[in-house]
Amino acid sequence: MTEVSTSRYAIDCPVCGNKFRRGIYRLGDSTIACPHCGALLEHKLRCGPVIVIASIVIALIFPYEAGYTGLKFGIVAVVTALLAIFILVGVSYHISPPKVQPSSKLGDTGLRLGDKGKRVGR
Repeated sequence: MTEVSTSRYAIDCPVCGNKFRRGIYRLGDSTIACPHCGALLEHKLRCGPVIVIASIVIALIFPYEAGYTGLKFGIVAVVTALLAIFILVGVSYHISPPKVQPSSKLGDTGLRLGDKGKRVGR
């Protein structure tokens, strides 16, 4: 068994099924090309809304409990929200690494296997 297939951070290509590790990450490049089949892939955002809501709650509770008011409250709340998002995203990545899906960059609006369509009534 190779190191890639046992790695927790290995990416499973949904097109060809092969596992690979992402190479060098370039800032601003959100797509990954599968080295086996060349399919463009992107990460699924699974818990984004939960992280945003949790960081807002933390950002409101912390400065209130610390006794800040007025402008200081606002500044501390913004800094706390950014710090909370940074920490929560980092922790969630290590608890459950993100999965990938075929990229919708370049205007592709095709059907995804993970999409849930609306049920049509009888």
